[in-house]
Amino acid sequence: MKLKKLDSEHIFLQFLMLFFSLVVFLLFSFFTETQEIWTDTIQKTLYIFTITLSLLVGGTLLFRVIKKKIKEEVFWALGFLLVGVLDIFSLKIGGAHTVLHIISRTILTLTFFLVWFLNERKRDEKVDKREEIAKRILMVFLILIFFCFLFFLSWRSIFVRSYTSLIFSSIILMFLTISLVGNMFLKEWRYRDFNYWILFSLAFLIVSEVFFFDMLGASSFNSLNLSMLSRIFGQVAFLIGVLNNFYIEKLDGKVTKNKKVSKKI
Repeated sequence: MKLKKLDSEHIFLQFLMLFFSLVVFLLFSFFTETQEIWTDTIQKTLYIFTITLSLLVGGTLLFRVIKKKIKEEVFWALGFLLVGVLDIFSLKIGGAHTVLHIISRTILTLTFFLVWFLNERKRDEKVDKREEIAKRILMVFLILIFFCFLFFLSWRSIFVRSYTSLIFSSIILMFLTISLVGNMFLKEWRYRDFNYWILFSLAFLIVSEVFFFDMLGASSFNSLNLSMLSRIFGQVAFLIGVLNNFYIEKLDGKVTKNKKVSKKI
């Protein structure tokens, strides 16, 4: 079924909201990063909130996969559920400073990347060759930038708690950025609000990973909390997208049903 293109004003307002949300969060982080407003209790609360969101999103999507047989959402469901479970064990043994937390962040990133990659491969519409070439060049450029960034950190001998964590964080940041750029080129956000919320979520997950880098280098307690808060915003955005998608599908179903009844009359 051919999707109807969203109104241009609607799309503009969506991206304007994303821009202002990022600006407000970055301003908030600028004025609070050096302030002693973060406590161990707040950090634990943020961590529990991320776990709850992961399990809520994963459970909701798994319910749809089982009940409505929507196979396209199985990767989202399993990815978020696995992230939530890993974060539960991570919280029990030490929180964000554990290997399990790094693994959960990696799985969340790979979930976004895998869904984009599969959508890219099965896309039916014809793609302009010049656009495809530009996209591939941009992807290669992004990969080179991250490898240069990693080399720069090694050359400067940055003091981190774990060089392995630094490498994994670099890879996570690279795949998140590729997923964001790839979804932009996919242009499904022109037709479905859900894909816009994916972009919104990816943007805040990238910001989260940037603050996590700061935590690795400077051992900053505040940066870790800002990283977790940004991740929460990304997960909340994805949850909004999921619920909004449910509502639109239900509304479209009612409209279709009413049209069929009208034709019979």
